[in-house]
Amino acid sequence: MEEMQGMRGASGEAFRLPSLAEMRLAIGFGLFHGWLIAMLTYFGVPSFGFGSALPAGLFLIGGAGGALLGAFVSQRHIRLMFFGRDVLLVLSSCGLFVAVAVPGVAASAACCVVGGVLCGLLHCSYGLATLAFSKASYVRIISLATVVASAVALLSLLAGVGSFPIAAQAAVVLALQLLSNLLLKDSLEGRFGGFGAGASPPVGAASSSVPTGAGCSGSVGAKDGSTGRFLRLMLAVFLFGIVSRGCDAFSLSSYTGVLFSSLALFSSHIVAAVLMVVFVGMKTRSRDLSLFYRFALPCAGAGFVLLALPLASVPASSFFAVFLVGVGYESINLTAWVLTSYAAKVSAAPARYFGLYAAVTYLSMLAGKALSYSLAPVAGTAAAFVGLVCVVVLVVIAFVVLPEDQVRLFEGSLRLSDDERAEGEAFAERCRLFAAAYGLTERETEVMGLLAKGRTLRVIADRLTISKGTAGTHISNIYRKTDVHKQQDLIDLFEAFSR
Repeated sequence: MEEMQGMRGASGEAFRLPSLAEMRLAIGFGLFHGWLIAMLTYFGVPSFGFGSALPAGLFLIGGAGGALLGAFVSQRHIRLMFFGRDVLLVLSSCGLFVAVAVPGVAASAACCVVGGVLCGLLHCSYGLATLAFSKASYVRIISLATVVASAVALLSLLAGVGSFPIAAQAAVVLALQLLSNLLLKDSLEGRFGGFGAGASPPVGAASSSVPTGAGCSGSVGAKDGSTGRFLRLMLAVFLFGIVSRGCDAFSLSSYTGVLFSSLALFSSHIVAAVLMVVFVGMKTRSRDLSLFYRFALPCAGAGFVLLALPLASVPASSFFAVFLVGVGYESINLTAWVLTSYAAKVSAAPARYFGLYAAVTYLSMLAGKALSYSLAPVAGTAAAFVGLVCVVVLVVIAFVVLPEDQVRLFEGSLRLSDDERAEGEAFAERCRLFAAAYGLTERETEVMGLLAKGRTLRVIADRLTISKGTAGTHISNIYRKTDVHKQQDLIDLFEAFSR
């Protein structure tokens, strides 16, 4: 599609509408989320009894397990994960037929667990598929996917799928499951089976033959604090997910009404996706994600305050409260997904980031649902207390767990342009060749890369998280092996070697 001139996204690339490849992936990702919502909302409930939390709980436990499996699959065995996902797809599809043909708790429980594990692996797979595109595409893909998922959920809600016979519910679930997998496999062909037009290499970091330390790698990792910020981001998602899903207690108790709450929630997700495009996709400022994050917390806080007020019992007020909480929660999720994609793009183990993000999401939903069922009996009388506790949790997230400046620093450390990444990879290759020529160890190669960039002893020790004495020993060994006496001589030697 033609680019829309005059608008530039956060990465500096001119804003444009999604390409066909991006739309295909986004629609598949959206159908995947629609399937997730259907499994959590409809299928299995008739077997366990209306209002039962067990089907959703089993599905989320399976999802967290599948995501963790995907997170710890090494890059060389990534195709094994795809094979396991295909096997689970067959088992899950067959399980749906068994659950319909032989209704009962056992069949539905097995179907929920297998479907959950498949869901976790799919979450990782869709994340990996996005890496075939440039970073500027991530906002377009996740925003469109959110709109598709919410539209599917709204249509299912308005069509009354939850009241359909279990066979009809299974047909809806199966259709969403197969369509999302079909579109995913099509997208992954361009990533792991030969890149399609416009696709970038699968991993933004240096190849496995290049040392991946802070000195010689184009990747970003623990050495610049990115890992710590990613863990803080995951903690924020976990806490926010618990309090947001905990507010489902108000709909379970008919305080707001299931229909009103669901309409407000799914509508809020669409609004959050549109706002993300406005905040991030069409702006020229470098702090777009942090600004979007700054907007999310007060928005959710306003919703929690509304729930705490006496007016919350008024349908219009409760609808607006759930809507605001939903916009805030989905904004946090969208921010976390984009940052996770950035981190995976420059990592030698991208599946780990997507797997951990998915696992945290499922576990937060599980804990939040458990909390909502616990609060449901007292939701009508304890609304003020619950709302205020949620506001306190938001304050802790905003000022302690993940302040806005941490989001800005995290984004800044990951937002490498294509030229910067190519330059980093070329430097890493020169480091590898130089190290091979002079017999440097892997750690000495890392130190040498930092020395070649003019870094001091203190900076090297901090960057590699080693003592100054250890860093000094490595520097002495490098000087001895390269037959130089000071840092400038090493820099001159490295530059001459690289010509």
